[in-house]
Amino acid sequence: MMRAARMLTTVAATALVALVSGHIVQNGDITAAKIGASLQSPGMARASVMPDIPKLPRPPIVTLQATPLPTTRGSADQQPESLTLQALDRSRFGADASASCAAEMKATPSGNGMIRISLYAPCNGSEPVTLRHAGLGFTEVNTSTGRLTVEIPALTAAANVEAILQSGERISTQVNVPDAEAYRRVVLVWRGETGLHIHAQEFGAALGTAGHVWAGAPGHPDLGANARGGYMMVLGNRDLGNATRAEVYTFPAAVTDREGVVRLSVQAEINNTNCGGMLAAETLQPDGFGGVISSDLALRVPDCNKVGEYLVLKNILRDLKIASN
Repeated sequence: MMRAARMLTTVAATALVALVSGHIVQNGDITAAKIGASLQSPGMARASVMPDIPKLPRPPIVTLQATPLPTTRGSADQQPESLTLQALDRSRFGADASASCAAEMKATPSGNGMIRISLYAPCNGSEPVTLRHAGLGFTEVNTSTGRLTVEIPALTAAANVEAILQSGERISTQVNVPDAEAYRRVVLVWRGETGLHIHAQEFGAALGTAGHVWAGAPGHPDLGANARGGYMMVLGNRDLGNATRAEVYTFPAAVTDREGVVRLSVQAEINNTNCGGMLAAETLQPDGFGGVISSDLALRVPDCNKVGEYLVLKNILRDLKIASN
């Protein structure tokens, strides 16, 4: 657990963070602006094409005289034999080579303001696929059979969901999630290993105590469903390196009997990967009218002699004011 003594500094949004207010995504119909150049490409980088292999000099052509082999058969036996062509047994080659590669996707509400996404891309097995919804984006790896099922938090009741395959092909679908409005959600999206995390301190909870929710103490969706507290979801496959990843904090505001404030901040651990460099991310929060507000942030990380310390970025996310029901 982080200690206050390890904190490097508390940074106001107007001091060390270049925060640019993004546009509003109404009803999930518009994908939020990407985070600079580093977040513009949702897919994985393609391998570069190898240069042409140099051609070797061709040897001179030698004319060979065919010599017939001796035979003991008569002239009648020397006529060319006819060939019998048989149909190719495709069962020896597994699946039919002419099978369709068309990808399809279905999205259904799964309770607790969640969306279950079922993607079938038979010719894209074991490949990265990026899923997007109302600015939320993350990259997963398709299964070897081409069937991928994931659940994501709905940010809007009328939700558009898009899948982007490694080839660049896009598949989209829509779903209505009526109970999405019962949950208050905030999102952080980034690429690669940044050390960035959302921290939620519920109703006066101190760091490292019960009620402090973050990736290291994420809680559980069941707690949110029973209105005992919020929970954190971490989305995206970190084994993919520079892939898109996201964190989503959820609080069941419409069904809780608690009242007060959930303090929100973004914290960045200074490590050997990000020290001395720049970090970029995007935040998403509800606008209060059924849509989503997107904002970009960028900051410079202190030098590597500060590894192990933390940057605390306040005023990046608006605190959640919770009223009892």
